[in-house]
This record gives sequence, structure tokens and C-alpha cells, in this order.
Amino acid sequence: MAVTLAALVLAAPLVAAPFVGGGAQATGSPGAISQADLDRLEARAQALTATAETARTAVVETAAAALDMRLQLDELANKRDAEQAKVDAALVELYEQSVQQTGVDSIGPRFADLHPTIPNMYGGAVAQQQSTVDTLDAHAATLAQLSETTQRYSDLLRTKAAKVYAAEDEALTLLATLQAEYERQQRAADVARVQAESKRLRDISNQVSNAVSPGVGRRGQVALGQQAAIIELLTAAGSGYPAGYGPTGQTFDGTSSWYGPGFEGKPTATGAPFDPEKLTAAMKAVPLGTVIHVTFGTRAVNLLVNDRGPYVGDRIIDCSRAGSRALGFDGLANVHIEVLGPLTP
Repeated sequence: MAVTLAALVLAAPLVAAPFVGGGAQATGSPGAISQADLDRLEARAQALTATAETARTAVVETAAAALDMRLQLDELANKRDAEQAKVDAALVELYEQSVQQTGVDSIGPRFADLHPTIPNMYGGAVAQQQSTVDTLDAHAATLAQLSETTQRYSDLLRTKAAKVYAAEDEALTLLATLQAEYERQQRAADVARVQAESKRLRDISNQVSNAVSPGVGRRGQVALGQQAAIIELLTAAGSGYPAGYGPTGQTFDGTSSWYGPGFEGKPTATGAPFDPEKLTAAMKAVPLGTVIHVTFGTRAVNLLVNDRGPYVGDRIIDCSRAGSRALGFDGLANVHIEVLGPLTP
């Protein structure tokens, strides 16, 4: 009997292995799905991918404008600081001249009142600095306007990025259902095609996460490079142990939550920007850079610990959205965690 499209979408989060790719076998069978339903799922996934790509373009364009605005802000701040230095120097000179001429520290007690604006009561010497003070005031007003505009760009950027992530999340859910069914039917070419589409979506997510975090410093860039290879390895492993890794014997059991919305592009504890579509996690009990194998019921996924947390109640781990989706849960889940380590030759 054919399964309705709505039922497929609701059932999709319960399929784990396809979310983490790499030829892993599905842990359960969604049952017989008609070709018509498969076609509808494919069409919906393609439409969502197109939505994600269009939104990605908007994010990149907005990110460029936001970066330009930040550069203008920095440049103006530097000019303001230079003008402020001139005012400070003028105040010091006034103070020294006053002491030399009168022998009395008459300006000193009121020196704080002269900074950062200079009263006109000090006559011609102060009047000579009035243009500098006016320039400083103009810079301050422009800075305030630029700061407000920059914040609007930042808010707009995150709104557009959220649209990308939402489309990706639904598309990857549908692709997981498709992959599970194609694996069940042993349709290798279709499995490979769906895996390629999933990778395409993850690449979009990576571009968006980088776009919303243009301030990533050298530490973050180094962390991104170091983590890329291991995350690809974990992705390829599916629900099994990644190649070259095995259990160390250290385990944890407890409550897992997941995080994504609102954290995209923000630096993790390693400095790398957070990407909800990467197989990563926040955990406090193990060193950063640790690879873990997380099990929930009959489902499993490998994650790289690159962040600290969670800091709510007795939770022991925060999975990325990709991780929670692979495990098939929303909200909270009781998980078993194995710490993995490199296998000795």
C-alpha cells in the first residue's frame, strides 16, 4: 500500500544512518514506498535545495554589504580616535601653559571637565581647538548611525541564514528517507545520487556559516582546517565507527539536547564557527577535539567535540542539529556515549 507524503515526512526523522552518509546501512526500513511517492519526495527535496541555494546567494550578498559596513565603521572609529588624540594633546598643552604662566595648577582641578569637549571659557587657545571638537562630534554622530545600520545588517543576515538552514534541515530529512529506501531496494546509483545531493546541501551550509561569521580570526581559520578532514571521516562512517578509530573504554550515559538556531556562525570553544549541519557537539567532560560515538536506541552517530556545554540541568551533551537528526530525536534524549581514540597499528 502506498505511503502518503505527509506520513513519510513525519517518519523521516526516525531514520538515522542516511543523515551521516558514507554508505552506512539504514537501521530500519520505512516499508514499501511507491515510486510515485519517491518521485514526490525527490521533487520536494529538489525544491528545498533550490530554496536553500537562492537564500544562500542572498546571505552572501548581505554578508558582503555587512562586511563593507563594518569596515567603514572601523575606519571611522580610527579617524575618531585620531581626532580624540588631537584634543587630548591640546588639553595637555593648555594645562602646561597655564601652570607655566601662573605657577598655579588652576586648570588641573577642572581638567576632567575639559574632556572630551572643551568649554569656551578658556578663550583663544581653546577656540583654536573648536574645529577639532566639532569634527569629533561629527564623527561620533556618524558612528552612531553606522553602528545602528551595521546591527540592522547583522539581524537581516541571520534572518536570511535561518531560511537556508530551515530548507536544508527539511531537505536532508527527506533525502534520508529516500536513501534508506534506495538502500533497501539495493539501488546503488540512486543511493550515490542522494548522498551527493546531501553533500551539496552540507556545502551550502558551510558557505552560509562562513558568511555569517566574517570576523573569524586566525585561530578560527586554523580550527576549521583541522576539523574539516575529521568531520568528513565521521560523515563517511555513518553509524559505524570511523576508519582508524575504536572505543577507549570511557563511556557516559545521560541526557542529550541539541542546538542550532541562534548559534549559526558564532565561534565554538575551538574558535571555528558553529555550523548546525556538521557532525559536532558541545561537551564538558572530554577534551576538545575528542571523537565520540553516540547511541540513541538503535541509532548511532559519530561526533567531534569542538565546543563546551551544555549548561542546563544535568545534560551531558549538546549535539549539533545534524547529530540530533541522525539520532532521530527532537528535544531531549537519553544517550550512551563512547569515547573513541585512534587505533594502534
